[in-house]
Amino acid sequence: MNRPRQVAGVTVFLLLVPIILGGLSVSGCKTVTQVIVEPDPRVFTLFSGLLAGGCGSSHPGAILSPTQQRVLEALGSLDPAERAAWERLLNDWTEPVAPEFLLTDGVLAGGGPPDFTGLAAPGAPPSLQGCLESLWASNAKTLYDATLEAHTQMGTLLASTAQDTVKQVLAYAHVKTPFDSVQVIPNPLAWQGFSRSWLDPETRTAYVVLGPDEGDLTLALARETFRLCLNESLFQDLEASDALESLKRVFELSRAGLFGQDRCGTLADFLRENLARACALRAFLPSPEDTAAALAAEWDNGFALVQDFYVALGAGFESGEKSLADTVGELVSVARASDVADRMDDRLAPEGYPVLPEGWEWARREGFSQVWYDAVGATTSPLRMPFDGWYCSVARLSTERGTEWGLKLVPKENSDGLIGVWGTPSITTRPADWPPWEELVYMEKGDTLPVVGEVSLGFVPPPSSLEGMEDILRRLLGNE
Repeated sequence: MNRPRQVAGVTVFLLLVPIILGGLSVSGCKTVTQVIVEPDPRVFTLFSGLLAGGCGSSHPGAILSPTQQRVLEALGSLDPAERAAWERLLNDWTEPVAPEFLLTDGVLAGGGPPDFTGLAAPGAPPSLQGCLESLWASNAKTLYDATLEAHTQMGTLLASTAQDTVKQVLAYAHVKTPFDSVQVIPNPLAWQGFSRSWLDPETRTAYVVLGPDEGDLTLALARETFRLCLNESLFQDLEASDALESLKRVFELSRAGLFGQDRCGTLADFLRENLARACALRAFLPSPEDTAAALAAEWDNGFALVQDFYVALGAGFESGEKSLADTVGELVSVARASDVADRMDDRLAPEGYPVLPEGWEWARREGFSQVWYDAVGATTSPLRMPFDGWYCSVARLSTERGTEWGLKLVPKENSDGLIGVWGTPSITTRPADWPPWEELVYMEKGDTLPVVGEVSLGFVPPPSSLEGMEDILRRLLGNE
């Protein structure tokens, strides 16, 4: 039901959906779990401060949601000293896990406004409590009340599925719940796909914070609930016994380049996260097409063991009687550490080159007294001209294999910088639908290029920045 509640002397509107899940028997034990969906002023104040401090800069290409934009504009009047305090907090951050994750844990462990006492955030400076207290008094309280509609919209959507989601997770995992209640916190100030869970060991309350998601909030809630069911000590014990030595390389690569996963700071937590994500896909995505896309997305985000765990769950755990916790060691042991690491290495190029989409890899090239790397992969639809006003012409090279034909894209006539598009295997006869050799063809942004199938995309010389090369690749492949 919807009702107002007093929080630290402040009346706030809460979406409260108490749901009791009874009669769920696990290993002979009755579990009763209360699921509550409601916003949290502690989380809102934290993310308002992160916005004010420039946290968006750590999310390249992220587009602010209307709610984020509204709050950020309102924070334009923030006292410069307050803003500087949040900027220092972010600039001085040294933890391997991004601040929005660890600080969320910290504020959930502490008290609410106006004092925010009892914070326990790893890596956070002592000034965090003062930053939160000051921001709540100056801006966040008013903004919290002003954005409750956005909280309520997310909360209503979550409330419609929260009970069944938690119940389905517990049934799949066959576990005695480590929590007595779950508080699901909608967080419209977070970035797309943000999720975080934290368990209060004293009250046995599990908190799940979810940001907006263009996909399925149910899947995000399931993932975090599975994570809560997988006690981190299970993975820490494995790590301490050196049983995970072969997986260390995978974890290191997950944090490298633009895989760049920044929510897991240890190998144990990385394995826990990968397994939770695999469980969510097994239990909540029955469609093979949806599953394939989701597994590819997990890979692109650096969670490279999800696919191995996904297969292992179907091959053994789901047909057995053991709980998920009791099979952690078996599931981890089937991860193909060497194969996964090799696949990740294929996508990581020398410094200055971005991570490629799944199915693509970097190949070393030499020529014109230079060394560069081409992106090699397959397209199922024509490539597209990346920018307005560029030119396309046919290129011809003499190699040890004979004459090879390709396309070159240049920003202007007689330009030194170019993008080369070559066939793999080599195109040894100029296709009839290509322009005459060396004729410049003016093209508009988005115009299709006459190349489909296996291609090699080269940059001579490479763009001056990583972001520039990412942008060109994204446009060429028609993803923008």
